[in-house]
Order: sequence, then structure tokens, then C-alpha cells
Amino acid sequence: MANPIETNVVIKVDTAGDGKLVALSREVAGLGEGAGDAAPEFQRLAEEIDGLAAKERLVGAFAEAKRETVAYAEALQTAQTATRAAAQALRAKEAALASATTAEREAAAALSQARTRHDDLKVSVAAAAAELKTLRTASKASGADTAEYAGQIREARTRLAELRKESTAAGQSVRTLAADYRPTAQALKEAGSAADKAQRAFEQNRHEAGRAKTAYEAQRLALHSARQALAGAGIASTDLAGAQVRLAASAQQAAQRAGELRTRLAGVGSTAQSAGAQTEKGFSQAAKGVRSISEQLSTVQSRLLQFAGAQLGLQTAIDLGRTADEYANLRSEEHTSELQSLSSI
Repeated sequence: MANPIETNVVIKVDTAGDGKLVALSREVAGLGEGAGDAAPEFQRLAEEIDGLAAKERLVGAFAEAKRETVAYAEALQTAQTATRAAAQALRAKEAALASATTAEREAAAALSQARTRHDDLKVSVAAAAAELKTLRTASKASGADTAEYAGQIREARTRLAELRKESTAAGQSVRTLAADYRPTAQALKEAGSAADKAQRAFEQNRHEAGRAKTAYEAQRLALHSARQALAGAGIASTDLAGAQVRLAASAQQAAQRAGELRTRLAGVGSTAQSAGAQTEKGFSQAAKGVRSISEQLSTVQSRLLQFAGAQLGLQTAIDLGRTADEYANLRSEEHTSELQSLSSI
């Protein structure tokens, strides 16, 4: 899980330090324009501050790339989770469809068999009725109701009655099966519709997961480029917080040097006095930026010490405050920093 203290440190320094360094560099360069022989020193100092600002931008860009990579990774994970859920739902709908299909086929087969049986019985009933009619006609034509005809007529009448009873039962079975088939067929239709809907949802989620994966991979390449740019500037991507502390300290030192140059420039005579007036005006803004950087450094160090003390369980924070490098080493050993965990992305 992201470490809020570490993240806040990077965001605060990133959004504040870079702009103030650029402003300080411009003011130092402007002061150097009237510095006479000291102008090269002002120019070199301005260039040094520009270098610090460039490093601040690289650190800020890398931190932002990390945050974006995490966001893309989370989006990919969300899309993949949704795709797995959609796949599971699709399998359930397909199973329901298969079950409904089997039930419909069985019901249709039973209904078809019942109808065929009923049709066959109706034919048998008609044939038995025709046979009975023929026997009666023959008996009348013989002129006497002989025992032979009487027995045949009795058998034909009994068979016709049985066939009619069986046909009636078959007809009732057909009606019952037909009534049962209708909801079965409707269930099959609904199951098919649900399966189609689940299939479309799965395809949509799979498409979104593919897009998320492509975006994540592209962001990983951007993060790699940002990491390489950091390495080219001599900054380890595994120690962004430490780099921020050292950059802020370097910025404070640069501002102090600028103040020393101003003091020297103010004592060189009447020409220098004019430049001193310009210096005093320019440093009204530069000093504000320096104080902000100094305060920011103090805040960063304080937060890092509080975080490290809480995580490592040390008895005092004094031992942690000796150098930023010592803290970076402790943080690396404990693997508690969000920035370090993100560096493996």
C-alpha cells in the first residue's frame, strides 16, 4: 500500500522547489549583470542553480510517472478482475442455457411421442369402428344373428371401447405435455438471451482489459525513460526522498553563497552601491524562496524522521537525524518506502 508520508514529501518538494529555484536563478543572473568583475561568479552560481532546478524537474517527473504507473496498474487490475467476473458469469449463463436446452429437448421429445401415439390410436379407433360396422353389416346380410357373428361383433365392440379409452388418455397426455412444454421453451429463450448478454459483457470487459494493458505497458516505458533520465543526472530512482533532501540542502547552500556574493558586491564603492540597491530588491524575492526551501527541507527531514522512527521502532529520532543518507539506508533495509516499492515497476 502507498506510504502517505513519503508521497507527501515528494509532492510538496516537487511542486514548490522547482519554481523557486528557477526564480532564484533568474534573480542571481540579474544581479550579476551589474557585478563587474564578480559577474562570472554570479553566472556560475546561476548555472549551478539551473542545474539543481533541472534535477528537481527530473525528480518530479519521475515521481509523477510512478504515480501514473500505479494508477494504470490499478486500472488494469480492476479491468482484469471485471473480466474474470464476467467470464464466471458467462460460464454460469452457459451452464443454465445447456440445462434449459436439455430440458426443452426432453419435453419436446415427450410431447412429440405423445402426439404420435395419440395419432396412431385415432387411426386404430377409426379402423376398429370400421371393422365393427362391417361385421354388423355382414350379420344383417346373412339373415340371421349367428353365434359366430355375435362373438366377432362383441370382440370388435370391446376392442373399440378399449382403443377409444386409450386414445382419450393419450389426448389428455398430449395436452398436459404441451402445457408443460410452453414454460420450458420460454425458459430456454430467456436462458439464451441471458447467455448472449453475458457473452457481450465478457467481450466488452476483455476489450477494456486489453486497452488497460496496452496503456499500462506504455506507461511502464515512460517510467523507464524517466528512470534513465534520473540515472543520467546521477540520481538513484530508489532514493527519491533522499535526493529531495540533498537537492533542498544544495539549494539552501546556493542561496547562502548568493548572499555572500551580494555582501561582497555591496562593499566595492559607488558603482557597487547602485548594484547593491538592485541586489537588495532582487533578494527580497530570492530570500523568500530560500526561506521556503529551508523550511521545506526542515519539514521533509522532520517527516522522514517521524516516519522512520515509527516504522523502525527506534528509541530516539536524534540518531536518525545525522544525515539524509543514513535515513535512506535504513529505509532501504526495511523496504517501507512507497517510492522504493514503486521503483520496481
